[in-house]
Amino acid sequence: MKRLYACFGMGLLLSTLPAAARSMRALENAPLSGGSIRHQTPSGTTLYFPDYVVGGGWSMQLALSNPDTMRNASVVVTAYDPQGREVSGFFDSGSRFEIPSLGSRVLRSAGSGAIRRGWIQVEADADTVSGLLIYLHAPSGIEVGVNPVELGSQFALFVEESPSAGAGVAVFKPVSSSDLELRIRDEERTDPLNGGFVSWRDFHQAARTLPEWFTVEGVDTEFLGNFRGFLFLRSEDDHPFAPLGLRFGKQISSLSAMPVIRVPDGGGRDGGHLPPPTVTWSSTSAAACPVAVTGADGQPALAGCDRVGDPVEAAVIRIVAGGGKRPFTGRTLDKPLVIRVLDTSDQPVSGVTVNFAPAPEGGRVDPSTAATDSNGEVEVDWTMGSKSGIQTLVIAAGLAGAAVNVYAIDLEAELDNIFAAPTAAEIEAVRADWAVRDTSAVDVLVEFAEAYPLNDTPATLRVVSHQVGEARHYGAIIAPDSAPPGTLPVLMYLHGGESGVDVSDVDIIGQFLGELRDRFVYVIPSYRSERLEHGDRVWVSIGPGGHWDYDVDDALALLNVALELTPQAKPERVSVVGGSRGAGVAMLAGIRDERIENIVAFFGPTDFFDDWVRQIVREAALGRPRALTGVAYMDATFVQPYLRGEIEMAEARLELVRRSSVLFAEDLPAVQLHHGDSDETVAVSQAYSMIRAMEALGREPPEFEAFIYEGGGHDLFGLRGAIARAVAFLRRALGLVGDSRD
Repeated sequence: MKRLYACFGMGLLLSTLPAAARSMRALENAPLSGGSIRHQTPSGTTLYFPDYVVGGGWSMQLALSNPDTMRNASVVVTAYDPQGREVSGFFDSGSRFEIPSLGSRVLRSAGSGAIRRGWIQVEADADTVSGLLIYLHAPSGIEVGVNPVELGSQFALFVEESPSAGAGVAVFKPVSSSDLELRIRDEERTDPLNGGFVSWRDFHQAARTLPEWFTVEGVDTEFLGNFRGFLFLRSEDDHPFAPLGLRFGKQISSLSAMPVIRVPDGGGRDGGHLPPPTVTWSSTSAAACPVAVTGADGQPALAGCDRVGDPVEAAVIRIVAGGGKRPFTGRTLDKPLVIRVLDTSDQPVSGVTVNFAPAPEGGRVDPSTAATDSNGEVEVDWTMGSKSGIQTLVIAAGLAGAAVNVYAIDLEAELDNIFAAPTAAEIEAVRADWAVRDTSAVDVLVEFAEAYPLNDTPATLRVVSHQVGEARHYGAIIAPDSAPPGTLPVLMYLHGGESGVDVSDVDIIGQFLGELRDRFVYVIPSYRSERLEHGDRVWVSIGPGGHWDYDVDDALALLNVALELTPQAKPERVSVVGGSRGAGVAMLAGIRDERIENIVAFFGPTDFFDDWVRQIVREAALGRPRALTGVAYMDATFVQPYLRGEIEMAEARLELVRRSSVLFAEDLPAVQLHHGDSDETVAVSQAYSMIRAMEALGREPPEFEAFIYEGGGHDLFGLRGAIARAVAFLRRALGLVGDSRD
């Protein structure tokens, strides 16, 4: 590979451009517009604006804001020339000042005198300060905004050299002596230089056209006569720098900033900064006229213009639809990308050829070239590359350019992290959360009451409501009327599924108990957002669903209501029977409330970190959630929010921890577990997880019993002998001797 060197001579980028039209003269010595460099330090923020130009009709406005709601920000603004020498008297006001909380400050420069250029540094003692540098050219009305870009060690720029369009590049290097390497690749990803590159050093700031960067001894630049592709810039000694890209017209007056793309392996995780959580984009104007400073997601971007002047058919590219959640590597965005091309009057342009060029490691686009329809729109499918990180798609139409950025994630790597073994700190964090939950009996109302005999024993059914946090919860209590105070243990029934509970469901338990039917007070909670039914009456608990986790709060709060309203009930030796979802709730409730002494659990979840749950989460992440209880809740509450970048991984993992009773097995009371080995709803691996945990603790019958039923499914009546075992186990709550094992 040949190595090409050159010494950089300072010059003005646009002063070297060929004159194309009368109005093009207004663009001479125009600034490069592309981005400031924002660097956040532990003590505050430093904003670097790598290129400015004043004089010759050019002036600037520096807008700074402090969104901090609590404190003022002290700010120092310093301008430097290209050699790094400080320039005084640059703006119309002082260089040291304070920006009040929730305030802003705008500095202005003059446009008279000889042309000067260089870069600007803004130092603030608050990390909330942000800025926007606006270039204004009075003769032509050009107005261009420069917004934050990060320093890095490797970048790519989409560039084009043709009879109608040219490319310019400016570079700012904090370390002037660092080596900068430049390479090019065309749209087919081939190298016109056959492995060659140029290397520049010994400058702080440089601004040149693309041919000028490659006009060095020994380099044939004829290839640049008609070129479209990527310019790669790399710091050979890993010193950070920032490039700015410019696209200009050669036959018509036009000027636009082009996207700067950080090469994925250019350093740490995006230079130590968090990646964007969702699809974002920017769009630049190609018209030599006033440019409105607007932006997607609150970020400034060149978005359009309305000046009457030389016609430019394709003036603006806008992204109007597409993206969706953060995509996975190797997979296509779940929504096609739709872009619209507009003219200088903000009207759609039909029949314009649009080119789509994925950046390095940016995957592929289908189609890569297409003409706009009658609405000025083109729709494409974008498939991500194989590496996780920011992936960029550059879009060009005529002289307009835009970029779409997504942060692609490696699904299996993410799952490895999410389902890594829980830590002691995570388990203790959940314990601490549970400890402050309020499940006391609050604002209790008896909504309905009637006789409800148990066998021949008179009993009363009460439907009650009470407050649990912000939720109004409904439940049912059935108690024999003539039992002396404090003589009957509570038997709480926790239902499965998501369609609520019917009071008559407890009759099935009563039939199984036989002569023991009237020896309990029955407590039947619904769960928030679900129904409690009795005959033709329906009560609906309010509040957002809280599968498994807040189901426990609802159940324990109703237990407290029952003990308060039912003198026959004894406050200790509580038993719980649960199936499926209810079994998972029963074990979590037994962990959190020491009054619960006996649990019968039929085919319930115990371990949200096992491979069965991992596969469920994988399917949900890919947009194919299973039609199982709780999956839609999990998908909406933490799977998709995590994939969209709205919550951190630590928060998603805690959601799994607080639903995994196996992690708190040492706090469980006596448990009898039933599960079929052919259960297709809740995998039998959930039972085996609890069995392993209990064996490790030395828990044996009768404190822990587990029965796995060969050929058994998700059906109580298909587990032969399970009912008799459960009844024998519940006799313990009555102080009766019974062997629950057949």
